Amino acid sequence: GQVPSLFDVSVRQPIYDASLRAGALTARAAAEERRSALERAHAETARAVVLAYGRVAADEELLAGARRALEAEEAMARRVSSLAAEGRVTSVDADAAGVEVARAKQRVMDRSFARDLDELELKRFLDWPSGETLTVAGDPLAALPVPPPSGNVDAARAQDPESRSLEREIETLGAAAAARSRKIQPTIVAEAQYLRLAKYNHFEDYFNRFRENVFSVGVSI
Repeated sequence: GQVPSLFDVSVRQPIYDASLRAGALTARAAAEERRSALERAHAETARAVVLAYGRVAADEELLAGARRALEAEEAMARRVSSLAAEGRVTSVDADAAGVEVARAKQRVMDRSFARDLDELELKRFLDWPSGETLTVAGDPLAALPVPPPSGNVDAARAQDPESRSLEREIETLGAAAAARSRKIQPTIVAEAQYLRLAKYNHFEDYFNRFRENVFSVGVSI
């Protein structure tokens, strides 16, 4: 249905298309799903770092306690050894005190080994430079904000990035489903066209106002 021309250029721009809008909303929901997965990964990473930090902080306290216990057992062993030298206790008591010292030393070694492993994991999370000393400043929970006196659940949901992403995804999918379920699906398209008509076929004989350059602009529904 188009007149013969040397060449033509057409530009179509959809103004409103229900199917395209539903597709765009679905794509936006998919993007929100990816964002939710990313936020979940960020939260898991942050949680792992905090837990690793907490383990290192706890290991420091446990190691200090094990060392104090070792000092106490060594002091007790020295006292028992002195009493044994005076004949006031048996050699069995002195040997038992030595065994308790050995057990206390083993606990110190266990705590030190656990602290080193947890510190190595924390350094890996933080990409800590090799050979640099890592010093924990205290309990990580002390840096968290104090929760409000009421509405803790609502506050937690509002601050959770994954929950916010999921809520946006649900809203977007609902809008996409509503757009697809409409009985009337109008399509409005604006179109601009340029035609370069030819004279070699005497086409101009059929028109009183023949022009070689033809521009047209319209909207279709």
